[in-house]
Amino acid sequence: MSTIPPAASATRRELSGITPSGPLTLGNYLGALRRFRDHQDNGFYFVANLHALTTDHDPQRLRHLTLSTAALFLAAGLDPDRATVFLQSDVQAHVELGYLLDTATRSPFPRWLPLRSPHACETWRIRRRR
Repeated sequence: MSTIPPAASATRRELSGITPSGPLTLGNYLGALRRFRDHQDNGFYFVANLHALTTDHDPQRLRHLTLSTAALFLAAGLDPDRATVFLQSDVQAHVELGYLLDTATRSPFPRWLPLRSPHACETWRIRRRR
């Protein structure tokens, strides 16, 4: 029979990321990067470059911002020997899980809405905006 270790002895882990939507600011350092550095022995920190794809973007600029954000993680004091630092897009399982969750949980319209009626769809969109 296996036993579950008590919560007090469990190692607490941290997972956090920053979306490369623009150049990092002093606020990023004070709000996130400094905390990343202070807790890096138990952390996984990543550049959320796939999250940046949900808005309009220039691929070259996004590539540049992704790499510069990763470089600033290291410049802020994150040590790759102590913390796990990675790009979100390098983890194939993240993309696969996102796809599975997206196809299993999202519906563009409520199930009760008759999708064959353009008028009903437009009415639903108007109500949703309010």
